[in-house]
Amino acid sequence: MERLGCVGQLTAGAIGLLLLLRLIQRARRRKQVVQDKVVVITGASSGLGKECARVFHAAGARLILCGRDQKRLQEVVEELRAILPSMVERGSGHIVVISSVQGKISIPYRSAYSASKHATQAFFDCLRAEVERFGLHVSVISPGYIRTNLSRNAVTGDGSRYGVMDKTTAEGLDPVDVAISVLKAVTYREKDVLLVGLIPALAIYLRTLWPAAFFKVMASRAKKEKKIKEQ
Repeated sequence: MERLGCVGQLTAGAIGLLLLLRLIQRARRRKQVVQDKVVVITGASSGLGKECARVFHAAGARLILCGRDQKRLQEVVEELRAILPSMVERGSGHIVVISSVQGKISIPYRSAYSASKHATQAFFDCLRAEVERFGLHVSVISPGYIRTNLSRNAVTGDGSRYGVMDKTTAEGLDPVDVAISVLKAVTYREKDVLLVGLIPALAIYLRTLWPAAFFKVMASRAKKEKKIKEQ
């Protein structure tokens, strides 16, 4: 019995050591992948952009940070137009796009937002196929709700600021966790990353495998939301 106990302790210790070594290797690999690489981050003044800046800086990247200033955004647009050709010329580069689960499925009363995210998904799926032969990589990150000020900064139908933190947003993903997932996507060259819970993931599969059932669920949801708004 004592021998069996010693063997068990040694086995557990060996497994623990292997797991620790694996974690160290992963950390080193992440740092090596982005070490001294130039990373352009838009929306870096707050929320997910700010956390991405912190995570990539810690991994050794050289950052170009962009905010909401209109003049600066115009400069960013002009700079980004030059980035892709330079990537092709070097045969190296990785484009990461933050989309949304609503780029995979549409929910009631989010038509404009969902349409923009579907367009984002389609555009970068096409771009990924077109630039792969040049050695470039494209990752589309599709999270659910993220705990940022997005809903507070949203604009209502009359153009005024919404100014309220929605419950779904308040209970959303921690932007730090999403930023770490972005770094992981770059490290392992993941093409399509879905960061959602069980129910949204099942909804995506339902939309694909049994669309009629999905449409009924969404129609029922639309009726419920309409009643709530009318109260």
